[in-house]
Amino acid sequence: MFYEEYMSFIQKEKCETHYSASSFPGFPVYKSNFPARNRIISGLSKGILVVEATENSGAMITVNTAINQGRTVMAVPGNINSENSAGCNLLIRDGAILITSYGEILDEFNIRYKDNSDFDVWIKGLSGSEADVVKAIIKGNNTYR
Repeated sequence: MFYEEYMSFIQKEKCETHYSASSFPGFPVYKSNFPARNRIISGLSKGILVVEATENSGAMITVNTAINQGRTVMAVPGNINSENSAGCNLLIRDGAILITSYGEILDEFNIRYKDNSDFDVWIKGLSGSEADVVKAIIKGNNTYR
């Protein structure tokens, strides 16, 4: 979900079930603040999955933060002729875990599941809401609520 869409959703819904992380609460959105915010996000995460990134993108800044925090870094490979895939391909070359399916992400974190048709998920050590996210991934949902 893009930041602007996320903030719009949070402001509109004013849900108690969602959490907004910011190093600068109440301040306008500035591009220069994204690395600090992403440091919080990577710190709260078990791993980072990069789907598309140029070599000098903000995603690469977040990856470096995640590495310093000891988080797992995963990347989806892309077209070698695309500038937007250069970051992911560089990450894979440098040791990030290559991801080609959601099952590989689940396997990386030792998340057990039966198969796509059953959706019965056994997740050791995850909260109920984390388990719901995994179920949404398996079902192919592109939103989580």
